[in-house]
Amino acid sequence: MDHQIILVVDDDHDVLSAIRDVCATQTDQRVLGAHDFAEALAILSNTKVDVLIADVLLPDEDSKNGVALSVEALDAWPDIALVLISAEPIEMSGVHSQRAVCLQKPFGRDVLFSAIEEAQLKAGPKRATDTF
Repeated sequence: MDHQIILVVDDDHDVLSAIRDVCATQTDQRVLGAHDFAEALAILSNTKVDVLIADVLLPDEDSKNGVALSVEALDAWPDIALVLISAEPIEMSGVHSQRAVCLQKPFGRDVLFSAIEEAQLKAGPKRATDTF
C-alpha cells in the first residue's frame, strides 16, 4: 500500500508539531506541515494529499482561513478527507457539513485518529478503504 499523505495546517507551531508527531506514529503515513494558507496551498498544488487537517483560524492578509483552504483542497483533490480544527466550537453548513469532520482543541490521539477515519468515510468509498 502506498503511503497516505496528510497535510497539517496550523499557525501555532506547537499544535502543528504535536499533530504531525501523532500522525507520524502510523507507519503508512507521510505527514507534511504548513503554517499558513499560502504555504498549504503551495503544497496542495504540487502534492496529492489524502487527508487535510486544517485550523479554521489561519492568519492571512486576505482573510483566507481553514474553511477557504478546504474549498481549494476539494477543488484540487475531490476525494480528499477533511478535518477542521479550532479552539472555538465549529458550526458547518453546506458541503462542509457533509464532507468535513470538525474537532475542538484540545483533543487526544484517539479522537484525532477517529476523526481522520470518519473524514475518510465521508470522502467516499475509495477513501473508506484507506483506514487510518
